[in-house]
Amino acid sequence: MNMKAVSPLADMGNVKVYEEPKKNHDYIMTVDVAKGRGQDYSTFNIIDISTNPFKQVACYRNNMISPVKMLSFGGDHSVSYPLLKAHAKKYGPVALVQFDAPWLFC
Repeated sequence: MNMKAVSPLADMGNVKVYEEPKKNHDYIMTVDVAKGRGQDYSTFNIIDISTNPFKQVACYRNNMISPVKMLSFGGDHSVSYPLLKAHAKKYGPVALVQFDAPWLFC
């Protein structure tokens, strides 16, 4: 098995993208959440399961982010702002991870 390091197409610090999404491919996300104290990493890995062997196409890694306190599904994009604003007012600074992939439904 050929297992070598590959440079990402895009490197945004905590987010690395190794391959653009492909129409008609199936993807899964694995999540490992840490406590955000700098000792362990929270990670989100996007895996293309349409290939053999499976291929990691993107990942997020951060050891300072706290566990999720709010999760919202559905609605248009105008729903996100008031939710984030209210959450920030109560808990302080927030981060947004948004998955918007209408091409998956083509």
